[in-house]
Amino acid sequence: MAGLGVMRTFQAARVFETLTVGENMLLPTMAAGEAADEARQRAHRLLEEVGLQAAWGATASELSGGQRKLIEFARSRINEPRVLLMDEPFAGVHPEIVAVMVEQIRAVAGRGAGVLLVSHEIPTLMHLAHRVICMSEARVIAEGSPAAVQDDEQVLEAYLGRPRDSGVTP
Repeated sequence: MAGLGVMRTFQAARVFETLTVGENMLLPTMAAGEAADEARQRAHRLLEEVGLQAAWGATASELSGGQRKLIEFARSRINEPRVLLMDEPFAGVHPEIVAVMVEQIRAVAGRGAGVLLVSHEIPTLMHLAHRVICMSEARVIAEGSPAAVQDDEQVLEAYLGRPRDSGVTP
């Protein structure tokens, strides 16, 4: 999949804990047979973008859960994917890390890559996404702009347990 330009991140960050941050970053480039100097420069730049350039030589096991998510996210971008799939990237991380990730996701999309992310962090999604697909019980119940989905009666009932005009405030 990586050879086709598709990369992904996982809900629970998957890093190689016994490797250094730098080694974790360079793994996808080794499989592609890329020149080490170019890959290393790109890895340093990506780590700088997520605020972890100083962690290059640290073992991944030394990092917090949020920092591991940032490493996995930066690593997913090392080969400049055409499509980036992200599963719950904001789950369980500090709001400052969420802000960094949102900024970088916008940058990825701004370069023309497709970004598909699954998240239950609705406020973050509403500010980040151009198009939202809302699912409930394994079926699509609404899709469209964030504003349209947010106001959809089926979405309100599925997620708040009530129709909008019921007079009950969440």
